[in-house]
Amino acid sequence: MKKALHLLLVFLLFCSFGGAQQLTDDLYFVRVSKTDPRYFELSNGKLYIPVGPNICFPRLILDEKLGLENIEMMYKNLAKFGANYTRIMLGAEFFEIENKKQGVFEKSQIERVDKVLALAKKYHLRVKFCFEQFRFLKDNTKRFPGSLTFHKPVYNIENGGSFTTIDEFFSTEKGKEVYMNRVSFIVNRYKNNPNVFGWELWNEINSVQLLGGEQSTINWSKDILTRVHKLDSNHLVMQNLGSFGFNSDRSIYKSITSIPNNDVATIHRYIDFGAELKVCQGPMDILASDAVKELRNFGQNKPILCGELGAVEPNHAAPSKLYIKDTLGILLHDILFAPFFAGSAGSGQSWHWKEYLERNNLWYQFERFNEAIKGINPLVENFQPSEFLIPECKAYALCGKNTTLVWLRDVKSNWQTELVENKAPSAIQTSIPLSKLWNNQKKIKTIEIYDPWKNKWSDIKLIDNLIKIPAFKRSIVVKIKTL
Repeated sequence: MKKALHLLLVFLLFCSFGGAQQLTDDLYFVRVSKTDPRYFELSNGKLYIPVGPNICFPRLILDEKLGLENIEMMYKNLAKFGANYTRIMLGAEFFEIENKKQGVFEKSQIERVDKVLALAKKYHLRVKFCFEQFRFLKDNTKRFPGSLTFHKPVYNIENGGSFTTIDEFFSTEKGKEVYMNRVSFIVNRYKNNPNVFGWELWNEINSVQLLGGEQSTINWSKDILTRVHKLDSNHLVMQNLGSFGFNSDRSIYKSITSIPNNDVATIHRYIDFGAELKVCQGPMDILASDAVKELRNFGQNKPILCGELGAVEPNHAAPSKLYIKDTLGILLHDILFAPFFAGSAGSGQSWHWKEYLERNNLWYQFERFNEAIKGINPLVENFQPSEFLIPECKAYALCGKNTTLVWLRDVKSNWQTELVENKAPSAIQTSIPLSKLWNNQKKIKTIEIYDPWKNKWSDIKLIDNLIKIPAFKRSIVVKIKTL
């Protein structure tokens, strides 16, 4: 009797902290919102904002026990700070189910994927699964065990596979059958699992050099998107491309994101001094917000996600040296905030989970983003994103029906000043004229500010149609409630 009463008390406490609601939400699938197709909702109609990083495989680990322990450690940290999303690449060496022979799926590898999904369920995360990423059939690349592989030797005719070239794999019906055989096995196993966020066909498919060029990539993507949708009506299906760093990338990005049944418009972009576009060498908030604007400008009324954001040495030679000095998560802060405030459906999704997030223990930054958007419902607000300059700051605004959110970013403080020039940010004060937010006067109910670097909310008042912001460093969030 005492044990039963104890269990009842534990359950009631769990419910009082929202635990029961969380368990209920876990039963539903993620879909494009029927109310506002720029955002996501669960299949029960409740808003879903994906917040989390790429944790695509246990980097430099092949041992199953150690690998799963590493993933659980990171999932636990994500859950602790309110993240609800991550990504797994099923073609990574740790997870590859087709690792010995074409068409043969290894039971032990399949069970690893089962275990990862069980961990995702335990920590209330939804996982975007990326099916493939290889670019060659021959193993002719130098690599570290437990890293991401860009070859698929089991498909090579020399190793008992069916293909002599990568073009043959992509251009023939046989190639599509081999791809779909693997995909069908995975999808049929997990299509009823709501912890799957969705399916991604290929990581950075335009990095595969096909003789037919851009059009071959587009044609293949259209065909396979249709085939995967026929297999699974529960989950989102999407395609993605490599880092948007060159003017020539715009054409294929427009073509791929405009495919009607490509459910999510995703973009990858990095600080990279090997990129052509100057935006890729500037402040992270501008790099990330510009990525969202690039996709918005294509006119597609679908959710936008920055699927990979980060910093690299020139031409993606290695993770950026900036990470070593960025112990406060200055880059990560901008990665999380800038896309959402530019109109994306979720936070930006950082890469380099081991070299950056884990190394510097930056998990708390996810909590700061969640706190900034707490209680906000884009499905109700019909947010319209805008950007403008005010003294000392660039303002990223989401103007809604009854709520307006503004993220202010100090224009004189960024990764260049802090991590390269070693200049600490100065405290600044500024004001937001109401005319910058709305054409018509609105009656203001409350104004709150949130300092994500201090994790502190406070109230302020309107003075002469100016929202006067008290001193802060780097960035601050303003929440305006109107009648």
